[in-house]
Formats: sequence, structure tokens, C-alpha cells
Amino acid sequence: MFTRFAVLLILFAGSFSQAALQCKELFVVETLALDTPTKIQPAEIQQMLKHSRDGSREKTVRRAYREFFSRVFNQPVSSYAKLSASEALDYLSLLAQWRFLPPEVWNAEFLKTIESHLDTWTPRDYLTFALQRKLTPLELPGSFLQHYRKNLRDLFGRFDTTTQLETFSTELYHGSKWGVEDLAFFVVSITQSLQTKSGKLQIKPLKETYRALFFLTASERQTLAPVIQDLIVQLDNKLADYGLALADGGVSGSKYSGSTTTDPRYVSLVMDLHMLYPRAQFKSEFSNPEQQGFFDPVDLLIVEPRLVIEWDGAHHYFRKMDLDGTVHAEQGDLVLRPADQARDRILRASGYRILRISPPVAKQLDFIDIPALIKEQNPESPPL
Repeated sequence: MFTRFAVLLILFAGSFSQAALQCKELFVVETLALDTPTKIQPAEIQQMLKHSRDGSREKTVRRAYREFFSRVFNQPVSSYAKLSASEALDYLSLLAQWRFLPPEVWNAEFLKTIESHLDTWTPRDYLTFALQRKLTPLELPGSFLQHYRKNLRDLFGRFDTTTQLETFSTELYHGSKWGVEDLAFFVVSITQSLQTKSGKLQIKPLKETYRALFFLTASERQTLAPVIQDLIVQLDNKLADYGLALADGGVSGSKYSGSTTTDPRYVSLVMDLHMLYPRAQFKSEFSNPEQQGFFDPVDLLIVEPRLVIEWDGAHHYFRKMDLDGTVHAEQGDLVLRPADQARDRILRASGYRILRISPPVAKQLDFIDIPALIKEQNPESPPL
């Protein structure tokens, strides 16, 4: 009996020791995985791009997604140097689609990789870059932009019409400072391409180019009025292929719902605004394609005192992300996307105030002083 007990004890001890060893090995592997991230495969990038549409709209970022981005940011710098031009641009697309602003230390190094490929970019690379740059408020170094814009000017005539529309409008969205001579060159080049282009073009780049022309300063629009008008005529002609026109505004041809929101917090906000401005005229989903800033409808316009209300979903903002994948989504960490920034600039220049309600602000709306928030968001505007 004692002998059998002793044998069982030895077997148990051996099994415990083996299990402990396996457990230890698992922890060692996990530690190594954190210290030395596995190489990011191209297929993973493409898979994450597929998830971006839904993932970027989720209130919280799943742990698996955060861990993936941590792996991206902690790759050795040498691994990025081996990327092709299109592979490197996929990383920028990934961040833009997920609405993330990368850590500054990573971004500075990675943009050097992007710039190193600039002189080898194909027209397709320029199109890819423009589509993502139009989304993201990520600021690019001055040297990078100078290099890029010079190449863009030199190669513009070789681009197809869609690439011309996208690259030019993107720079206007970002408020790029072109000389009048350069602006005239781009506008005339696109006009000529539209005149000679047979067949239909996509609706979106046609409308976005028209919208972007509003972002030129008043003096530039006045100086370039004849060539800009020629371009507008050609944009309108191409939309006519779909039975549409620029006069229809920014939502025609899209699946658009006339309802702004059924969120009870929005309804409560509108009631509070009616109490603040009891004699004012309220216009929901107001648009006027011929008026600067209103080519696309605003959620709510209070005619006097010239106040625009925008109830923003998460996709209007980019969130900052750390090297370890931590996402910062508080109000102070959010950066508005370029299209909204550009429209805000021209609305304010036209004497309007804008009240933007982001998701973090919406959560606290019951405790916020609305007039103080309007003043905070429009510091250069005179008191209401």
C-alpha cells in the first residue's frame, strides 16, 4: 500500500513539474512576443482595412485591434525600409481608414520611408496618397510637402482625370498655399482633361473638386474667376451624364436620409437652443449649393444669430494612439477631419459660428453651459 502511494506521489510530482514547466514556457513565449513583435504580413494589413469601416465607428477599440497596431508601431525601423512604395502607402491608408493619428516618434520615422519612395511613385500611388490624405488631419513635414508638391506639379499632366481631380482637391482641403500661377495650371489642366475625357466619371471626385474650389481665398477666386468658371462648367457637364447637377448640392446621387438624428440628446439640445433663441428661425438639414459652406447640408442652421449646429458621429474625428496601442478618445485628444475643418473655416469667414457636438461632448451635454461652449468653440467671433 505504501509502495503504491509513493509511486503515485512521484507521478503527481512529475506531472506538476511538467505542467509548471509548460506554464513557464507559455509565459516566456508571451513575453518574447511583446518584446519582439512578429512581422506584420501584407495579408494582415488588407484584413484590417476590411474591418476599418465598422471598427472605426465602434465606441471602444477591441483589444485585438489595439494589439495589432502596437505590433505595427513597434516594428524595427529597418523593416519599413524594405517596403515597396505601395506597401508603405497601405500603412497610411490603414491609419486613415481607422481614424487614428499615430505616435509622433513612429510617424516621424515612417514618413521618411514614404518620402524615400516619392520619386518612384506611379500615378496610382499619387491617387492612393490623395484619397487617404483627404481623410486624415495628419500634418506632414514641410520638407515632405515641398518635395511632394513639386513632383505633383511636374507629373500632373500624365495623370488620368480622376487622379487629377483627387490630388488637386485634396490639397485645397488641406489649405495648401499655391501661387496663383500654379493654381491656374492645375485648374486649366483639369478643365482640358474633362473636355477630352469620354465616358462617365465617378460622381464623388467631381463634387469634391467643386466643393474644394470654395476653399480658395476670396482674392484667389477673384483672380482666377474665368478659369474657375470654365472648370465648373465642365464639372457640371460630367454630372449631367448621371442626370445630376452641381445645383443639386452635395448629397444628390447618394443614399441620403432626410433625418438628422433621433438621438434624444440631440432633441434635448434643440429644445434648449429654442429656449436660448426663442424668436430665431431654425432650419434642419439646411443647404444652399451656391452659398459658401452650405454645398452639403448642415444638421441645423439658426438663421439669426447665424449659428450652425453639427451633431458629429465618431467618423468625423481622428483619435490619437500610443506606441502600446492605447487609444485616446477624450475631447482634447480628438482632431477634426480636413473636410470639416475646411468648411468651418469658410463658414466662420462668412460670419457664422459653429457648435460641434462630438461623442464625448454629447455624453456630458446635460451638464454643459451651451452659450459658454459656443464661445469656446468660436473664440474669435464677437459675442452673440
